[in-house]
Amino acid sequence: MKANWPACTSWSPFRPPWWRWGRAEHLIAHGWRRNQKVDDEWVAAARAVRQGRAVRHPRSAAIRTAHLIWAKNDCKRWELEALLLAGEPLDVIADRVQVEAPVVEAYEKVFFAVLDALQATDWIHHQVIGYSVWTGFTKLLPAAAWLSAAYVGGIAFLDVMMAITGDRPLPPGLFTAKGGSRSVEEVCYRLRFRLWLLLASVQDDAAVARLVRLKRKLDTLSTGFRVDADPGLRIHEQFLLALPRIRRKAAAGARKERQGRKNKTRTEATKPNATAAAKTPDRPPLRENRPRIDDSKLASKHSPNPRRVAAGKANRAKRKGLTPEGRQRLRLTALEHQPWRHASGPTTITGKARSAANGKGRQKGQYSVRALRAEFAAITGVLRSLGAPRPQAQGG
Repeated sequence: MKANWPACTSWSPFRPPWWRWGRAEHLIAHGWRRNQKVDDEWVAAARAVRQGRAVRHPRSAAIRTAHLIWAKNDCKRWELEALLLAGEPLDVIADRVQVEAPVVEAYEKVFFAVLDALQATDWIHHQVIGYSVWTGFTKLLPAAAWLSAAYVGGIAFLDVMMAITGDRPLPPGLFTAKGGSRSVEEVCYRLRFRLWLLLASVQDDAAVARLVRLKRKLDTLSTGFRVDADPGLRIHEQFLLALPRIRRKAAAGARKERQGRKNKTRTEATKPNATAAAKTPDRPPLRENRPRIDDSKLASKHSPNPRRVAAGKANRAKRKGLTPEGRQRLRLTALEHQPWRHASGPTTITGKARSAANGKGRQKGQYSVRALRAEFAAITGVLRSLGAPRPQAQGG
């Protein structure tokens, strides 16, 4: 299991329950030091255990044992995680799973940190249990079913789910009937749980068909007599059962057709055409019969000469820039020949207009600043000429 660095933090909504262990692995992989604002003592202890240098650490033994339980991924781990989701005390969990209480605490802090987020139902379902509204259970069964049962119904619901998925005896006190009625009631009880589990994990057409048949069997046992299914429901069930076989058959036919077209193309390419050969006797040979050209020769034809490349590198390495004497020599040569006297711009009217418009390529508005200044200068001159006689009139 891997997670990126932003997810392995306590404030991330996408953090996995084992975010402290992932954070410790990131610190080791990148050679980072522990940030006391982000990493608590459990992250430091997990990092020390991961590096193999936590011999004298007080939590090292508990974290090592918890890591063994987490790495095995068996029924013991699933039951421990389900009991933590059910909110049971740590000493009760330790007695039931038959481990020490410090190991349970270390497992919760490092590998299954959920006790401080039991109220976050969306995070629990998506990141911890592995359940989606659109796809059902996304993690391994029956582990996801155990976690869901413990979180929704507590330890009583968990015991029933563990008994049904593991073919164990149901907890006592669930049924009041005796004899044959009790057996029928127990079978119906198991069928209801299996129906719920199949409904939460159905992902294909065959599973939907099994769901319909299981529901019919449950109705038959509940009523005591056989319930004839609706004809439309029966046809739908038969179609769903046959749909995977139909899809496999269609896929096999499509593959066979593609292979046939490919073989036909190869045969037509290699088979000579007698009519075309009679009409065009000087026809060039087919592509398969033509002599092959070595690609290495083509590559060497267009590749640069290594000796010329080496000579160019040596010449560029010898260039040290202009010396004061060389710069003075270039200046005297330019003054002697005067190349600016022979330089000419555009000579036609169109070329001159194009050159005049070069400066307008970067202007932001319709008119340039220079054009606006010229326009306002003319207006300002007119205003000044109009205001010139005013002092004379006032003095007179």
